[in-house]
Amino acid sequence: MRHTTYAATILLIIGSASFGQEPNEDDKKTLLPPSVFRVVDARSTRESPDTDEDFELSENTRRNLAIEKKLEESASLNYDETEFSEVMSDLVDKLSIDVVLDQTARDDSLAEDEPITFRVTDMPYCHALRLLLRSHNATYMVNSGVLRIISLDVESDPDYFRRKMLDCRNLIQLLIVAEDIVPRKSAEPIVRRQVFAEINAQKLASDMLVEMVKQNVAPNGWDTTDGEGRVKIYGMVMIVTQSDSVLQGIEDFLTDLEYVLRRVVRNKKS
Repeated sequence: MRHTTYAATILLIIGSASFGQEPNEDDKKTLLPPSVFRVVDARSTRESPDTDEDFELSENTRRNLAIEKKLEESASLNYDETEFSEVMSDLVDKLSIDVVLDQTARDDSLAEDEPITFRVTDMPYCHALRLLLRSHNATYMVNSGVLRIISLDVESDPDYFRRKMLDCRNLIQLLIVAEDIVPRKSAEPIVRRQVFAEINAQKLASDMLVEMVKQNVAPNGWDTTDGEGRVKIYGMVMIVTQSDSVLQGIEDFLTDLEYVLRRVVRNKKS
């Protein structure tokens, strides 16, 4: 009977959190142990008792993220008829990363002795490098802790895709408020109805977010059109399989989208 009471109270708190109703404090203190309350309390955003320090990313992902962080640093590059092998050495020295020239780029138009003329000032390495390489029909991908320079012709080949997981909790909640998403009615009892309403609203917002990504970032690059890329939201996590440049475009798009949605929600409340 005690477990039944806990379960019913958890469902009630979850449902009330979704609709902006604060659960009765006495009920929470008397019916829920602190460990359970911490999971479902709306003000703690239903955090798990575990902390990030209790888990680790895979070694491959950690190394890739370290390279991506370095590529966000500002760059001032000045090459004048410089052989590409020297350009790669310069990148290795400045960023302390491994750079590999893929055979696809060698076979195309970017051999190690290819002369490079390129100048930029105060631009992130990620953008500067893509600009430099694109003029030679090449681009880069980050995989297995290595910056790999590849031909632009193979960028859309699934063999050169990466998988990335993106936290979409804020965006989904913002979409629910900004779009006034009203979940369809349920014939379930009141407590279960509130829980299902929350899940249903999240599903609608998640589907909307996926569609926005597909329509605004590489619209022809998804498995629902003519491409090979895949994107889906599971729970609050967006899992994307795409080329490096598209992944970067998605992250930029989601960052800008959250900024705009926050302004929309702020204006709705004022």
